[in-house]
Amino acid sequence: MYKSQNLRNKRVSLVNHFYAITLMCKDRKSYFNSFPICAEAAKTIMACELGQLFKAIAFVLMPDHLHLIIQLNGSLKLPDSIRAIKGRIATSLRSFGVFGLWQKGYYEHLIRSEDDLKEQVRYIIQNPIRAKLVTRVGKYPYWFCIWV
Repeated sequence: MYKSQNLRNKRVSLVNHFYAITLMCKDRKSYFNSFPICAEAAKTIMACELGQLFKAIAFVLMPDHLHLIIQLNGSLKLPDSIRAIKGRIATSLRSFGVFGLWQKGYYEHLIRSEDDLKEQVRYIIQNPIRAKLVTRVGKYPYWFCIWV
């Protein structure tokens, strides 16, 4: 059995709990490198929230991946929420000529405390700085956080 299958077997979907998710672009291609594409992806994430698939707490679109912190609301389990967001973003970006957007699978971290939530939000928001894309978070346009 593959290692990733072992990880999937241990995943849990807990209503009202927070999850830090990382979705990688296929072959680490830099699809999220233009304002129109990132704006469409962000609009799609927020449409998923408006459709009550989950509550979006924070996200950062990096050139070759997406960091997302969500709170499950009970309408979908975690794998179904991820499938929905990946599918909807991929569909919305086809009009930009983007096909085969996502790598299979995803990375997830169940957030177990308020301190962990704050730490995870700080981590993803500072990702563009660590990647040396900008020197200050405010200079990076492709992120969102409900608290900022």
